[in-house]
Amino acid sequence: ACYQKLSVHCIQEKFPQFDFEKCKQLLIESRNYYSTHILLDFFSSILEKVENFVKLTSEHKTVSIDEFMLFLDEAGKISDFNERLKTPSILNFEYRSRRYRLRKEQVKDIEDLTTIDESTGLFKSSVIQRMMAAGKTLVLGTISVVKKALDKKKLSILVPPSSLYQSNLSAMQARTYSFFKAQGHNFIFPRLTFGDDNFQKTVIPFLELILENIERVRQRSDYFVLSPESLQSFLNSYIELLNYHGAIYNRIKKVDENSLEALKLYAKLYNIFRKESSIILDEIDMTMDPKKELNFPTIEKEPYNMTAVALMTDLIEFSVFDEDVRKVGLDIHGNNQSGLTVEGYKEYVKVLLEYIKKQLGEKRSLWSINFAGIDDSDIMAFLSNPEMDHMKGWINSLHEDSKGTLADALIIVKAQITKKLQESFKGTTNLNFGLAGSLRPQTEYAIPYLAANTPSPSSEFADRWETLVKTLLTLASVECTESLAKNMINQLKK
Repeated sequence: ACYQKLSVHCIQEKFPQFDFEKCKQLLIESRNYYSTHILLDFFSSILEKVENFVKLTSEHKTVSIDEFMLFLDEAGKISDFNERLKTPSILNFEYRSRRYRLRKEQVKDIEDLTTIDESTGLFKSSVIQRMMAAGKTLVLGTISVVKKALDKKKLSILVPPSSLYQSNLSAMQARTYSFFKAQGHNFIFPRLTFGDDNFQKTVIPFLELILENIERVRQRSDYFVLSPESLQSFLNSYIELLNYHGAIYNRIKKVDENSLEALKLYAKLYNIFRKESSIILDEIDMTMDPKKELNFPTIEKEPYNMTAVALMTDLIEFSVFDEDVRKVGLDIHGNNQSGLTVEGYKEYVKVLLEYIKKQLGEKRSLWSINFAGIDDSDIMAFLSNPEMDHMKGWINSLHEDSKGTLADALIIVKAQITKKLQESFKGTTNLNFGLAGSLRPQTEYAIPYLAANTPSPSSEFADRWETLVKTLLTLASVECTESLAKNMINQLKK
């Protein structure tokens, strides 16, 4: 019983012959047992480090002392054991995992996530933002989703992003069962269709089955893992059923009993999700954005400004081959852009501006064709000043003259030159992405920054313009031809 949830009521359920005090004493004994073993494991790891350090020769000790001191410093950040006794699920997690030790801020995050507000009787709504690999899913998600399920009045639900749903589902189910004997359940809520024939055959039986499963999971102190698509489909179907029910009534001036019965079941399910559930949204900034989450990951709410795309492509292509760019220390083909210094970037911007000025003066250049009718000196004055509000009145006048697309393109290009390009250059070396190994083993790809915690080819991209620039950098680093680009796209589609 302690192995399952480490709570008094779990012991009482397993051993009804025990009174409350005996169950409480058993819980205390099991906590002490867990704490002792965790302490022994913890000190054993320190002793092992000390023994290895002592065995080193004097010349190697000098090299290893920083690593050893860093280990001790990290050990000092681990939460004290009194905190573990307050939160038995943390004890259980650490004991069963054998190797994970929670830091102080992780313990605090779990307390914030799983504390019920006495004034409302609900778990507190909160957003926790941490760096990648900080244990949000592995530690906070695992412990919190199980701890919240102990309150049988609430349904505990975890909602990961679509791109991580399958991997997170199986991993979470394995962890929670191994550590807590708590089972993770899932169901797919399809986009239901309504009509006279299918209410009694499919819709109503399906909704009744879902409600039965929810009650069973809640009473077992288990939890659900749902995809964003399922929640979205549920809401869409609910709204469509409301419209269907209203349309039938308006047509025949009589309540349709089948749709009314289905509507009552939907309302009951809606109230459970809305009022009787505690939902943990993993990667919340990506999870419930339907235009980004439920379609291809790089789909954006606003279409690309294709003029800006063409101009940025031209600037990157120029940067690959120009000798003056190489002189400032930038070799995009060699994929060294993350090492460009601040001063080097300033010199690079000067080279770009000289190139743009020259292109504007040529009659058939890409820049001249796009910006015909706009004074070249105004364009250069706008691009050369790093302040984004510089010449705001001039930009506004372009919008008023039906040249809004060109004005937006200039704003995007300026933002890229001033700051965004430099940000996109970071983190593009010593990383491997996509088909680098098979295409050109000696050259590694530039990789776009991934918003999701667990980088994978299907993860959400953080910013579309960063994605565009880093895609161009990637293609430049492998001397990508048109046929090679098409092949890469076909591989991605698969």
